[in-house]
Amino acid sequence: MALRLKKALEEPDITIAEIVKIVQFDASIVAKLIQMANGVFYASETPITNCHNAVIRLGLDGTRRVVMGISVKQLFYCQNQQLMSMMQTNWRNSIYLSSLCFVLAKESKVVSPEDALLAGLICDIGKIPVLNFAEQQLNYAPDLRELKIALPFLSPPVGTLMLYNLGFSAELVNIPRFAEDWFYESGEEKLTLIDIVILAKLHSYFGSRKAKYLPFLNTIPAYVKLNQGKLSGDFSLNVLHKAQERIYEAMTFFT
Repeated sequence: MALRLKKALEEPDITIAEIVKIVQFDASIVAKLIQMANGVFYASETPITNCHNAVIRLGLDGTRRVVMGISVKQLFYCQNQQLMSMMQTNWRNSIYLSSLCFVLAKESKVVSPEDALLAGLICDIGKIPVLNFAEQQLNYAPDLRELKIALPFLSPPVGTLMLYNLGFSAELVNIPRFAEDWFYESGEEKLTLIDIVILAKLHSYFGSRKAKYLPFLNTIPAYVKLNQGKLSGDFSLNVLHKAQERIYEAMTFFT
């Protein structure tokens, strides 16, 4: 359904009614569209109670991103309990990362928050086929420790190839590749979608064991652009503190 919707939206004269025809027969997606339309991000005094009005409020692009996000979640599945546990952990991390992307994009007033939300969800999508491949090796039980060590190296190129084959835009295709390239230079003065993902990745490691290996914020090109040269160590933390409600809703939406 997600790919069908993506293809339909490439038609210049697509209508709301045609979009509704595509999504209306999946109850879980319709429920999520209505929930999103009534959420903090989009809510108004008039509540949304049907799929048609939800699509109108979210817009065509917003609807596409929500459906894509739900579809990405459905990919995080393994029958092997240990691998499924890793899948669930990766999914929770993706929710958190997409939440940070949304908040940072909202604060930047440059990058579309909806684009950033989707970028965060697909950032580590390369882990899915790697874990699925590991599950299919019937004659060899994968060493979970080795698999966890290998994932950060395998996920970016696999994710890039996966998004390319699915026909995503060049900018989204490059998200897995550059997400942890802290010193990535876009060549543009304004923040880009990749800059937002890099910043979100960085913040997702705050408080973790990886934090001690992170570079200083004032050395990261994306942070300098977000902060407009006002290099304060508390800047990004204050931004996240003000946006806790939005982060919470973004994290609970797909759970």
